[in-house]
Amino acid sequence: MRSLWEDVVHSRAFWVSYICAGVDFGGCPSLLADEQSLVHEPIRSLTLRFTFPAHYHLLLTTSGGVHDLKLIHPLERAFPVGRMDSHQMSDLFRWDEFQAVTRYLASVGGPAWAYELLLSFYIAVTRDCAEQHLALLHRCLDASSVFSREEVEHIIAYTRRVAVRHDFRWRADPELGWVAEGKDSYCMRSVGGLDLEALYASMCASGNDPALVQAILGLPDSRDGFNFAAFRDFLRVVEGT
Repeated sequence: MRSLWEDVVHSRAFWVSYICAGVDFGGCPSLLADEQSLVHEPIRSLTLRFTFPAHYHLLLTTSGGVHDLKLIHPLERAFPVGRMDSHQMSDLFRWDEFQAVTRYLASVGGPAWAYELLLSFYIAVTRDCAEQHLALLHRCLDASSVFSREEVEHIIAYTRRVAVRHDFRWRADPELGWVAEGKDSYCMRSVGGLDLEALYASMCASGNDPALVQAILGLPDSRDGFNFAAFRDFLRVVEGT
């Protein structure tokens, strides 16, 4: 039986819907027209699950031109690790972590370019990996065979303008692992970043049902924000394969 991933990996509709969360198609008539025509397409709303050793999973949900990424830990429910929407928190992976995750996925089946293109939007693009990121993005867009040369150049040009995080750095914390810092850090792996506890409290104070708020935010039962320990263990498992 074919998986959902196998059904969408060569779909222009899927990739246009996915990429528009991080790229402004204005100035490229063909991409803009396709984005607008996909408003009512069912392919805009789907969930992809990717399996890793030790019962870890990455869960990617796309809907209406936005998407979010969750990690499913073997011993607990899914918790959010990244999101691309108007409140973007997509700076998840360091470059070497991204390479390890996509290398593993490609080793168990499916075209490597597709995993790389999918998760390239969750790389923290710093100065030291910016050119590698652009080269990879260009290669993957070409390999997809669903974009014209002009469309690829538009995506690359836009990414070149906006992707690099100038005030961003990774700090090695002995307890948490790598922690993102800097005013350009759009990353949940930041102790001063997305305050899920404050957001939870604010939404509940507005009269929303706590259980519903917890489900919407994708919070673990403890509501203690980003699970650094689980994410660090996940990376250790992947990097050890």
